Amino acid sequence: MKTSNRLSSLWIILWAAAGLMACAGLKNDSGLNSMISDQTASPTDGLTGGPDATETPAKALPDGLMVITAENAQKITQLAAIAAPFPDYCQISPDGRIGVLGDLYGLDIMEMDSGDVVMHINARLPDCEFGMERYFALNQNGGFIAIAAQDSIQVWQVGGGQIFDLPYSLKYRTDPNTCGADIPQLAVSPDGTLLAVYGIIYSRTSAEEYFKVYDVLQNKALYEWDGEDENLHGELYPYQGLGFSVDGKLIQTFDPTRFRVSSEKEYQAFRYWSVGDWQEVSGDSALVKDSFAPAQRMYAVFTDDAVVIKDRLDGKILTRLSGTGCTSSAPCELRFSPQGEFAAILDADEERLDFHHDTLFTGFTVWDMRKGRQSGQVEFLARNLDGVSVTDEGGIVNIADSANVETFADAWWTSSFNFNGLIAAQDGGIAFNPQQINLKPDASYFRSACRVDLQTLAVACQSDALAQEGGIIAYQADAEKLVIHSGAGVEAQASLPSELPQGWTARLMGFAEEKSTFFYCLDKNRRSQVCGIYSAMDDRAIAEPEDIYDLRLSPDGQTAAYINRDQKALFIVNLPKSKVVKVSAYQARAFFVNPVYSSDGSELIYIVENLKDSSVLSLEWVDSRSAKVLRRLALESGAAEQPTVLALNEENTLLAVGDAGGRVTLLDTESGKIITSWQAASSRLIGLTFAQNGKILVNLDESGEFAIWGIQ
Repeated sequence: MKTSNRLSSLWIILWAAAGLMACAGLKNDSGLNSMISDQTASPTDGLTGGPDATETPAKALPDGLMVITAENAQKITQLAAIAAPFPDYCQISPDGRIGVLGDLYGLDIMEMDSGDVVMHINARLPDCEFGMERYFALNQNGGFIAIAAQDSIQVWQVGGGQIFDLPYSLKYRTDPNTCGADIPQLAVSPDGTLLAVYGIIYSRTSAEEYFKVYDVLQNKALYEWDGEDENLHGELYPYQGLGFSVDGKLIQTFDPTRFRVSSEKEYQAFRYWSVGDWQEVSGDSALVKDSFAPAQRMYAVFTDDAVVIKDRLDGKILTRLSGTGCTSSAPCELRFSPQGEFAAILDADEERLDFHHDTLFTGFTVWDMRKGRQSGQVEFLARNLDGVSVTDEGGIVNIADSANVETFADAWWTSSFNFNGLIAAQDGGIAFNPQQINLKPDASYFRSACRVDLQTLAVACQSDALAQEGGIIAYQADAEKLVIHSGAGVEAQASLPSELPQGWTARLMGFAEEKSTFFYCLDKNRRSQVCGIYSAMDDRAIAEPEDIYDLRLSPDGQTAAYINRDQKALFIVNLPKSKVVKVSAYQARAFFVNPVYSSDGSELIYIVENLKDSSVLSLEWVDSRSAKVLRRLALESGAAEQPTVLALNEENTLLAVGDAGGRVTLLDTESGKIITSWQAASSRLIGLTFAQNGKILVNLDESGEFAIWGIQ
């Protein structure tokens, strides 16, 4: 093991320089979603009286649902699921025979010639903000696939079954700010018997690298790097260079510390090692030349004038491509044909679209390397070129060939940061404010509203709108004011403290219609700078808190409550009196989880953590009028791994707690005892609410999947 101080920014630059990177496309319409064979089931370990969250949900809610109570809660089951639109991760085997489409719920493996799905694997893939999202790797002919799933590294024989399993834990799996940084990178030998695994274990002060080669059939490590640079791997950097040779005799790694274009010896960054004795083999060896296909021996260097294609073995210039639109400051991804006579280049001139933390490209060009000129152009919508294979005749095999922007016409996504949760609307539907609802790079930040129709399971969104307890209301925002137009005919405006500077936006978080009170925050580059509470009736600012988080409006319209993350406290706003009161928690502070109101609005429940022992969490009941604490109950051990969301039923008898591990726990509000608990999602829960008079419970996880629960 050794300490690595390489920066993430270096990763982004070097993937293009080497011309190799994992990418993903979109499912087409040729039936690739069909499930041919379920080879494995997701684990359901540790369920306590709850349902199996991996059961295939229904397409619509059944009739005759019962109200969820403490007596029947053990019978709760998943009724339906709704997934947000999501671009697939994809890959084509080096020989172009096998393709893979993967999403957050599994992988479809298909024959490229026929388009037939030969296998489905229920392996959950993370959706992370960092990393290159290379979650799987095929061997040379696509006969074997390695997968970095959420909880284990797996190897499967395509068309067969699982032959290798290595449990591991993603330290940052549930942390949206670092998720993806420690996802291991994989390579499979041509015969499927060896698996190379590289990863980084991050801590607050260092980053420890590891590298192992496993015997897949015997499930044991054959080689482990000892941390010395002169031994295998030497500053291994797998995003660009980790892989076996075509004949399986060698393994290639990439050393970014050697990749200095100005030295004209940047080709020495590619290093080669003999499989078996793990000794370094010189790049000018005949063994290297014979073991790697021509395309595996090529890389690109980007200049402002041209893309220079070089030989990895000796740095010799093979060709120059001018007019690609790629530069040293804006490099492009390349994909070479097997013999290196043609290349696909992500089109730098085409429009790029934002989806979540990814950039989606809308086209790529095909280049004749022999003639040094463009020979074709292809429209597509994908993260990168992993779903593209170039033939030696200049033809294109594109796993995303029928995907287009219209596929994502109704796209929406959100993150847990600044997300205000789910709202049960009065008509029985669910409303929420996502972070973004289209693919445009300049899409407004948290400036839209969506509704979930629980009968049709459809999600409809609109811009410049706000989700409220009573429905969705329209608003407009400019540099000086916020203007509300509600469905009830109410129109009000709030003047901002001063004209917003360029790059600042107003994020409307709530509007109390009865008292015409605005709750908003002013963001710079999508980071909150200051917040405001404004009374349109009095035409004045009530308060300017540092932070407003998880705002909730009372059912009776008399108060509002929110968490201030800077002060780590619950605040209650008396709307008729335009007064803000801080709730004093005895020897405790507010935990960053939304408060919930009782059905009549008279009481609030929120979570506090002990000042002396932050692992001790309690539920605290507060009078919403006087802000006095009524009672406190310790949260039972096992009630939540790390609470993230709360929901209270209409009868005020059941409290649902969702956590960072995707579990939901139902508690009795009188005693605080656990009634039942189950795995409701595969990732962090960011929304939770009872709906339809307590007959259903709806949760939303950070991947954008809704799960709907009830008792038939």
